[in-house]
Amino acid sequence: KERYIAYIQAVLTAHVRKDNVVYHGLAGQFLLKNISHVLKVRIIAPLEYRIKVVMERDDVSEQKALNILRRSDEERYRWTKKLFLIDQRDSGLYDLVLNIDKCTVENAVDTICYVVKFKGFQTTPESQKAMDDLYLACEVKERLVDMKPDVEVNADGGTVFIKTVAHGPQEENIARDIRRIAETVPGVKGVNVQVLGLASLD
Repeated sequence: KERYIAYIQAVLTAHVRKDNVVYHGLAGQFLLKNISHVLKVRIIAPLEYRIKVVMERDDVSEQKALNILRRSDEERYRWTKKLFLIDQRDSGLYDLVLNIDKCTVENAVDTICYVVKFKGFQTTPESQKAMDDLYLACEVKERLVDMKPDVEVNADGGTVFIKTVAHGPQEENIARDIRRIAETVPGVKGVNVQVLGLASLD
């Protein structure tokens, strides 16, 4: 689970930090949740509308289309719940929710293009720094996750702060290995490693 998330987030942030990107997929609203200039949109539609779309797209019966949708919805729900501990149906995860039963696809596109121009979604030096910090943290975590899947990584202006758990004699060796790997990541200017012993967690 931790490896999968680390790899996906590293690839996603590498693209998004270039700005002017549209990402269509699950969990983007979670992986980029602290980046203020990212507009997070959810598109919804009534079941009857969705059934009709699937019937036409896949050339299947109404019942078959309903079965496809139910299976797809359940898989999406379980996937995001298991990996990210979120319910992707929660409107609080999004900045904008559009019901395309009430408007055309073209209207929805126009609305998104209009909203993304709002001041709150413009890239600022502060929000770009947050994006760059997230990108660097993800790059470091991607390098470390095979060795320590539980590793936590944050970044601030080129300095990375790494936290993990070990016990006894492992602590010193793990801290050394983590520092050595992290220092090889382009953009890293400093490394702060904190290895917590199991006893300190009690």
